[in-house]
Amino acid sequence: MASIEPHLYLTDPYRATSAPHPLPYPVEHTPVDGSDTKLQAKLKQIKNLLQEYNLPPEPHDITVTKLSKPGYPHGDEAHPGLAFEVDGTPMDIEVVHHEYRFKPSLFPILFTHLAVGAYEGIREGLVEQLCASIPSPWTMTSLFLVGPYLEKSAPAIVVMVCSGSAYNWTEIVSYIQMLIMYHDPSLSMDIDIIIIPGDINSPTNPN
Repeated sequence: MASIEPHLYLTDPYRATSAPHPLPYPVEHTPVDGSDTKLQAKLKQIKNLLQEYNLPPEPHDITVTKLSKPGYPHGDEAHPGLAFEVDGTPMDIEVVHHEYRFKPSLFPILFTHLAVGAYEGIREGLVEQLCASIPSPWTMTSLFLVGPYLEKSAPAIVVMVCSGSAYNWTEIVSYIQMLIMYHDPSLSMDIDIIIIPGDINSPTNPN
């Protein structure tokens, strides 16, 4: 079993960090005063390293910020992120693809969408399975349009769980996929399943 936070990080191919306990996106970025001088001294080395990994030198947004997630366990204290140590200051490295990283935003879905009927048909079985399987309380399940922004959103069943919840999340996703397949095989590939920590009041827009 894995806690939900490391599960999200390990299944996101577009994010890499040296932080031992990565906060789930979205997070807040706080600029670090006086960091530009330190950064400029290492910028050429960083760009050379990127080229060694076949990444073009431009465009890249290389900044020093502090990452935080207010209201989330251990998220109120901002943590610096860029290098292991700069002038004696310990830091973490965070490399992300700004567009493709896992940072879902939730949008309402029209009741006339085909996915709504499929979700209504499996909701009772889904709730029973969640209550029987996940040892920690889960906070909500519903159908949304999910994506980085509305124009790139698609229907997804969203299950929100408490922070730190541990379970075999792949097993839950497979079970929900099976429910959809039995209810309407034609939609089994069109509805995503997303499990995230938090509740419906959690912010969805910060970076």
